[in-house]
Parts: sequence; structure tokens; C-alpha cells
Amino acid sequence: MNLFWRSLDTAFFVRKFNKRKFNQLQNQVEDMCGVRLSSSHPEYDQVRELLVMPRRERVPAYLVEFRMSRKQKQTFLSSDIFMGVTSETSNVETEVNEQTALVVGTTVTVAKRTWSGINKLGGVGRIQKVNDKALPDGKKRFTYNVRFVLGGSEKNVERKYISVVDLDAEEAEKTEENSVVSVGGRAKAGPDLEAKDDTEQSALNLLSIEDRVGDEVDEDGSESDDEEDEVKTELAALQEQFRTVMASNKKIFDTLTKKMEEEYASKAYRQRELQDIQWRNYERMYQELQTAKRQFDDSDDEGNMNEDGRMPSSVGPNAESEEEDSENEDESCGGLFVNKIKQEGNEMCGLCELSGGDFAATDSGSVVHPQCAMFTPETFFKDGIVHGIDQVAPERRRLVCNICEATTAAPGGISSSKTSRKRKRKNSGGTFSNAKNNQGGSPAIVIDDQELRCARRLDIDELDDDSDHEGKAVEEWQQGRDLRCVFNKNDVVEVLTRDWRGINKPGGVGRVRVVNVESSKTGGKDVFYDVSYVVGGGKEKHVAARFVRSYDQSSAA
Repeated sequence: MNLFWRSLDTAFFVRKFNKRKFNQLQNQVEDMCGVRLSSSHPEYDQVRELLVMPRRERVPAYLVEFRMSRKQKQTFLSSDIFMGVTSETSNVETEVNEQTALVVGTTVTVAKRTWSGINKLGGVGRIQKVNDKALPDGKKRFTYNVRFVLGGSEKNVERKYISVVDLDAEEAEKTEENSVVSVGGRAKAGPDLEAKDDTEQSALNLLSIEDRVGDEVDEDGSESDDEEDEVKTELAALQEQFRTVMASNKKIFDTLTKKMEEEYASKAYRQRELQDIQWRNYERMYQELQTAKRQFDDSDDEGNMNEDGRMPSSVGPNAESEEEDSENEDESCGGLFVNKIKQEGNEMCGLCELSGGDFAATDSGSVVHPQCAMFTPETFFKDGIVHGIDQVAPERRRLVCNICEATTAAPGGISSSKTSRKRKRKNSGGTFSNAKNNQGGSPAIVIDDQELRCARRLDIDELDDDSDHEGKAVEEWQQGRDLRCVFNKNDVVEVLTRDWRGINKPGGVGRVRVVNVESSKTGGKDVFYDVSYVVGGGKEKHVAARFVRSYDQSSAA
């Protein structure tokens, strides 16, 4: 029968085989076994009942017990699974550290370990190496490197998963099993075994073979079914756990989502925060604009002053550069003047009867200086044109100031000045002897050191005299404080607003960044501060100590 199964097993792995030879092999096997496997054979009906697979009721009781015991041994992995198979005791796990090491080359059986976290199939093999490990209590624990018979190896296998194969016990078990099978076969054959002929004897042998084959086939089927049922059961349990976890997670996420929505709906301060940001940006932009405006105003004032802090004169080396700059400037004031730049020409102002400078057109076709038209009551501007020239009396056109009347010169050799700052005429060939007797309309230029000032201008200067304005402002600012008080770096101070003639500093609250102490001309010490203002972020250097006082929050409020 083994030859038959081996032949079938071989046939499954042959891609192309000869049918004639396969039929001959089948016939030889049938003759050897006494069984007809082909339904077309005439003797097939006689042995048909013998080919039927046995039912569960026909399996002997000892086989059922053997299957149950083996199933239990496979389910519960412990050292007891090798009891009755090996020569070890039942308390092998407790005495594993007290035993001696196994000899290299011993045939052993390694248990199958396929629970979670490990996947070792085990099997029969030989020990290749013994590894010992000392324990804290002085004992030794041995692990083994095993080379399996069917291929592969495993290192550091613990002793509790290894059982020594006893070949004598296995031979005895095989002999006992053969005797039991033979006894069962005789019991099925009947009481009168000696009276049977050769055909019945062959049938008896075939029945015994059938029982063993059926046992093996049924056993394999039951094992596969059990394994499949176990996998299905474990899968169902895991799926149930997964459903439980997902349900709990869904509840948690729903709760979190609801809380987040309520939080976003209840917190209306976000809109207020955005609005505050906009307001802060608007305020910062306004402060930057004001700071830039003050800086531009200061730069304009400084640009019109010399290094000595005085306005530049039209006479001297700076006059030429100023005249060149004025030529390139566009002072048309949006189309108010006829010519956009200062230039010489034959045109004459209809009011002051002087030529040169910028002119504006009139409704009568003549031109006048914009300054003359602005200070004449009868004239006015409309759409860039001067109106009302015809309303000015001719007598008023001949009126001149005391300076102009005293400095008029001969009309010959007169050229116009290109600067608009001083409207005086330059005399290139006339003398000053006949200046007072000449009543012409062309004033002569006056030398700077002999220049006479207008009486009206003198009156204005006397009225606007603010030479002591600084001292009064400092005295009122300090309010009896000690001027010798020296502030340290990072102190909060308040700087005086200096807006009198010749200076325009807004001052304010700031922090001292640098303290400078300089020697004065009188031999004393003068203190100056570099201040960084809080509002606008502006800076001011070299501020005198008399303009600085300590910041008082109560007075500021």
C-alpha cells in the first residue's frame, strides 16, 4: 500500500507521464493489494464495499482516545506533551536548572511555538552546541542550538521546549500499535479465522489497511478542521475587539468635536482681537506719518541754514550755486505762472513796472508778478489768471518804500537779478551821486555792509523779539527742580517741547540711551543726553540737561 501511495504522490509532481505505463503500474498495484480501483474492471463490484471510507462509529475507541489526547497536547503547550513519548519526568520545568546539559549530537524534538510574538515551527533535529548561562543563585541554565532534520536551525532554545527522542520507546510503541491493529482486524473478521480461504484472508488484510488509511485520512481532516475553527474563532474575537475600540473612539471624537464647536461659537473675543490689531496698525501708521512729517519739516529748516545756523546770503560763493538750483526748479505752482523758470526777458510787471522773475497772466493780456497781485487789494486769482488789474489806480503803481526811494539809480546799464529772495536792481554803470534825485522805477542794488533796513521790517523784528523765550520756557518747565541732577542710562525722562524761533523739536517721553559729559568754556561740566522717544520710536541726540526732567506719571495723566 505504501508503494501505491508513493506512486500517486510521484504522479502528482510529474508534468508529463505515459498513460500506458501508468495503467500498468495501477494494474500491478491492484494485483498486489487484491483490490480493483477502476470501476470498469469486472471484479470492482466484489470489492466496492471495501473501498468505502469508514464512518466515525467504526473507528475503534482507542483511536478516539488517542486523537483526543494528542489534540489536548497540541492545544496546551507545556512539558507534559512529551510524557509517554520521552524518558523525561513530569516536573521537567521545575527541575530544568538542576539537570545536566544534553550531549552534542543528541536527537531531540523541539516543540512548536506559534503564539503571539513568536512563530517557531519546531521539529526533530540534533543538538549542535550547548550554551550555558550563570544565574544569580549559583545555578546554571542551558540553552541549545538545534539543526533540524528537514532543514533549518534554531539558536538558544530553552530546555523546557526540548525533549530527547527515545528510539527504543518508539519501536516498542510501533510494535504495540501493530498488534492492536491486528487484533482489531481479527475481531472484525469473525470467530472462525482458520476456515477462511485465501480470498477472505486478502479481504481481511485489505480491511485492516482500510482502517489505518481511514484513520490517517480522518485524523488529518479533523486536525485541519480544528485549526481552521481555531483561526476563525480567534479572528472573530479580534474583530469584536476592533469593533468595540472603534465604537469607543467614535464616541470620544464626537465629544471632542462638539466641545470644539461650542468653544469656537462661544468665544467672540476673536473678532475683538482682530479689530484691536487693526486699530493698533492704524495708530502705528498715524504715528509714523507724524514722525516722518516732523523729520521732513526739520530737514527743510536745516537745508536753508548754514553751518553757523544762519540763513545764507545771496552775495558770496553760495549765491551762484543757489541761482543754478533755482534755474532747475519748477515753480509754476500748477500753471499759475506764465514762465515755469526764472529767466531774463523784456516783459515788465504791470504793477511794479519791473522786469525779471516769475510772471502770471492777467485778463487784460499783460503780466504781473504773483507777489504783487497777491498784496494788491483790487486784484484776485481765478483759474490761474489775475483779474482786476484795470481797477488799480495809476498813482498807486508809482508808490515806493523809503529804501527804494533813497536808492534809485540811473536807468542805464541795469540788469535783473535771477534770485527771487531780494528784489533789488544791480547797477552796472551808474553812480550813486544822483540816486536821491532820480525817481525812476528801477531800484539800485545796495552793498551788504551799507544796506539799510526797511522801517516796517524793523518794527516787526522788535515786536517778534523772543530772545528770552528759551529762558522763560526752561524756568517754567523745571518748576524749581535741581538742574544739576544727572540721569542714568535707561531712565524714563520727559523732554521739553522747543518750538521757538530757530528750533522745532517736539520733545516727549523717552528713555536715556547715552549720557555725555563735556567741559564747558567756563571750566564747568555740561551734561547732554541721547534720548529715544516712546511714541513714534524717534531719537534725538545731544539734548541739553536743562531741557530734560524726570517723568512724573501723575502730572502726565
